[in-house]
Amino acid sequence: MLNSPDWSTHFSSVDHLRVSRINVSQPGGGNRDGIDIDSCRDVLVEDSYLASGDDTVAIKSGIDFFGRRYNRPSRDILFRNITTGGGYGISIGSEVSGGIINVTFEDMVINHQTAGIHIKAPLGRGGVIKNITYRNIELRQVRAIAPIHRPHLSPD
Repeated sequence: MLNSPDWSTHFSSVDHLRVSRINVSQPGGGNRDGIDIDSCRDVLVEDSYLASGDDTVAIKSGIDFFGRRYNRPSRDILFRNITTGGGYGISIGSEVSGGIINVTFEDMVINHQTAGIHIKAPLGRGGVIKNITYRNIELRQVRAIAPIHRPHLSPD
């Protein structure tokens, strides 16, 4: 995939998802995520190259009230043998109202990222984030490592 105007690959409410050998290149800014896993269960993403203008990898589970009402966590997810180009980083959130459970990132080379490893947990969004594992992650030319970030939400 090359130069998508928005999120490149967004999987929502999928069980038993397998993604292998994809190449996503989304240079530039904007909300151009590489891959988004949203309210999915039993996921494997492997042997791929991902570069983006925003979150390179994002795990989500619904937003605010609707995510809590839907109540479907993203769970049992494995990312392995991934190389990244430019982007914001490996992110959990910021939409986490349904919960994020049992996610593993392993054997990854993270290149030219703004944040590297990032958990975005805004106040008021709700949801649990637990059992997150990072194993054998190599960071190259990562600008900042801010593993937990609590962005401010405007009261609209």
